[in-house]
Amino acid sequence: KVLWKAARRGRTATVSTPIFHEGHVFVSSAYGVGCNGFKVSYNDKNFSAKQTYANKSIANHHGGCIRVGDYVYASSSSTLACVNLKTGKEMWKERSAGKGSIVVVNNKIILRAESGPIALVELNPNAYKQISKLSHPDRSRARAWPHPVVSNGVLYIRDQDILLAYDLRK
Repeated sequence: KVLWKAARRGRTATVSTPIFHEGHVFVSSAYGVGCNGFKVSYNDKNFSAKQTYANKSIANHHGGCIRVGDYVYASSSSTLACVNLKTGKEMWKERSAGKGSIVVVNNKIILRAESGPIALVELNPNAYKQISKLSHPDRSRARAWPHPVVSNGVLYIRDQDILLAYDLRK
């Protein structure tokens, strides 16, 4: 049984997983679509969903969207962006390392751009602050889409035919 449904524009490659938080749903797609917010309610044994915003602040292709508190952080086209999940208000949007995949560790965003660069950005909804940026050795010329992974203080980055490990504890 479908509990609720809501129409939203979508085209090719609607890849990003929706985010649910405190009755709000955030969803994003690339290819000119952007992001939408929905408020989900339950009354008299029925669910309903009302769109609360639609904008292009985040147009996530495949790099994942991450919620921390009431904010969503994601790669959007060639930028890194932060929006308020409940209101859709864009908090900031910056070029950073480029379009890519993200992970959040120890109050920092690690953005791995599909073209190779890796940026370390402060996790802060009020302002963008890049802490550092690096390029990894032996980079292929192909776009790389794997998400960065951190385990036991080690950052793992995969390119086409290599796996790199960086010790973040030092």
